[in-house]
Amino acid sequence: MADFESRKSTILADIAKGANDLSPKGSIDAPVRALVDLLNSAPHYVTTSSCSGRISGFVQPTGAAAKGGRWAVVEHAAMEPEQLASALTQAVEPGSSLTLKFEPFVMHMECDSVEAGAAMLEVALSCGFRESGIMCVHRRVMLAVRGSLRMEVPVAVEGELLVSNDYLLMLGKMANSKMAENLARIARYQAAVVQLLATQADQVGADAEQPTSKAGLVIDKRAVEEVRIGLDRRGWLDSTRMIGKHDSLTMALPLTSQAAHELPVALATEMGDDFLQMLTSCCSCQVEPSLDLKEAPVNNRRASPYQRLHQRCTALLQTEQDPERQQLMKELPTKWETLGDLVL
Repeated sequence: MADFESRKSTILADIAKGANDLSPKGSIDAPVRALVDLLNSAPHYVTTSSCSGRISGFVQPTGAAAKGGRWAVVEHAAMEPEQLASALTQAVEPGSSLTLKFEPFVMHMECDSVEAGAAMLEVALSCGFRESGIMCVHRRVMLAVRGSLRMEVPVAVEGELLVSNDYLLMLGKMANSKMAENLARIARYQAAVVQLLATQADQVGADAEQPTSKAGLVIDKRAVEEVRIGLDRRGWLDSTRMIGKHDSLTMALPLTSQAAHELPVALATEMGDDFLQMLTSCCSCQVEPSLDLKEAPVNNRRASPYQRLHQRCTALLQTEQDPERQQLMKELPTKWETLGDLVL
């Protein structure tokens, strides 16, 4: 984590100074500048390179010893087909080839954990960037976000134009169509990133609001999944810690501070509850005040029903006067309750 923070600080300093940008343009493309700033403002990510997508014409010498080449046209936005056709025609040179390309949006970023990378990868795939993927190198988690909206068409070989002007105009329209779809996908991705970062921030906030707990429930390992579901539904499962092995026959499930106080009482008094009856029937069921369970990665933590209810009511009541708001918040249920034929 310390290495990630150090690298992120260096990258952000370079972006602020406009230094060490190795792209031909030497700066971040305008269509993705807001997205780059958004990702770099989040604690789990830092961008390392990006391109918003481009329409280009590349001239390359031919022959066995030919090397290098030059860009005849480079635009990170749609182009007038007539303008593109004219630029390509003028770029034809003896002894060289000319290729028209459309290259889609691509972004590389470093993530502070595999969990953070997996969450961002899921968002990228859902927005149409099907060629995205994660790579872990030297303890660094790198994510590439990229799609498949490519086009590559040879228009001249050995200095001779292969196609008519009308065909070049058609290619220009095709490239513009791909650029429009490319920019639409970027917009969808940016909106989805906003939602992901908000969810991550809400979860961190929800975890911070909960009193620190070391309590756990030791249970027969054969019943662990059923018990986990039951605890989660009641808001008793502590999402900030992981389920762990207690001994060869039992598992330890993390309990919230609230559950550490309520569960022993409930086990002794609320025998009409099927879940509690199931717990009491397990001879190895025992609430332990302190268990050494590993901390759960932030991106794996799920808010309990009570946490979600608390967050949403806080947002709804933020305009209320303090005494009224405080009283309403005190009346929020902290576990599942019945009201007639309703379950709250």
